Amino acid sequence: MSVQREYASNMSVSMLSPFGARLCALGLPPETLEEIAACDPLLEEVPARSERRSAAPAGSFDVLLRGWAFRYRDLREGSRHIAGLVLPGDPCDIDAVEFGRSNVQLGTLTRCLVASFDGDAFRDLCDRSALVRQAVTRLSMAENAMLREWNLCLAHRSASQRMAHLFCELHVRLAAVDAADRDGYELPLTQVHLAELLGLTAVHVNRTLQAMRAEQLIELSDQQLTVRDWDALAALAEFRADYLEMERAAA
Repeated sequence: MSVQREYASNMSVSMLSPFGARLCALGLPPETLEEIAACDPLLEEVPARSERRSAAPAGSFDVLLRGWAFRYRDLREGSRHIAGLVLPGDPCDIDAVEFGRSNVQLGTLTRCLVASFDGDAFRDLCDRSALVRQAVTRLSMAENAMLREWNLCLAHRSASQRMAHLFCELHVRLAAVDAADRDGYELPLTQVHLAELLGLTAVHVNRTLQAMRAEQLIELSDQQLTVRDWDALAALAEFRADYLEMERAAA
């Protein structure tokens, strides 16, 4: 992987625009991004299908600017559980801001660009800036809200409901950073990835996708998801976007 540093503050703000869109979707003003960009992050190109032992290396605060990644844990029997998807504008591990370390690993689905902030400098900025501290708080709250919703999915919803909920959530999250259109979005997830994320077998994922196609809810071809009937998909998932706090930006 290669690492490059952008020294100009204006260039950093431009490069960090997906993170800025994420902050705006959470109701934060543009000045928040300007203060954060002043920390002069390193920009790191990460190849597709790479893995590292920590979602945020010791002492850093990392934000995904381009591409798709995922947080995961290796299980004792040799399998893997995907604990969440990291999309453009998302922190790789928000807990690293306070704890300085991560208990999850990071894998990339596509080629990614990551902004890596020095942890000490970023924590010092949080102490000095009420706006930046508020940003970290809201990002943490949004992360917790998604985790609570996924706990509910895994515990109580059927395979088709879980998948429908995932597709709806991704649509809203990607639209908030201008990475989805009205009809769908790029979906670089294999059926194995979907199985590891949804707590299903790959066979069950395949059958569920076939059923959703037959019901004309979605179409998935060449890593492009097309939503055929949003209202029916959302009704199946029992999906409401308010827990994401992004529905206004995605409207």
